[in-house]
Amino acid sequence: MEHLKYQHIERIGTDETNGITIGICYIFPKIDGTNTQLWIDKGFIYAGSKNRTLSFENDHFGFFAWSINHRNIKDFFLKYPNLRLYGEWLVPHTLKTYQKT
Repeated sequence: MEHLKYQHIERIGTDETNGITIGICYIFPKIDGTNTQLWIDKGFIYAGSKNRTLSFENDHFGFFAWSINHRNIKDFFLKYPNLRLYGEWLVPHTLKTYQKT
């Protein structure tokens, strides 16, 4: 598997979203973080941002180091190797009430 560009999400109210709320619709608030993704290839966990594959040298606000140090992520991908996880990584400066635990 290779890095895939993160899917663009349109804001409600644009022409592209006309009619999107017809029928069952789930709406979630957007946190102002950064787009991330995880996948496994040949037993190795990979992390990516919106446009690039990450590394120790190109960590993307700590996401790469966090993701490869969680055994549950590798366990998930060993069970479901064909899936890819997409998410939003909270960058501490974007949320003023953020507290490290």
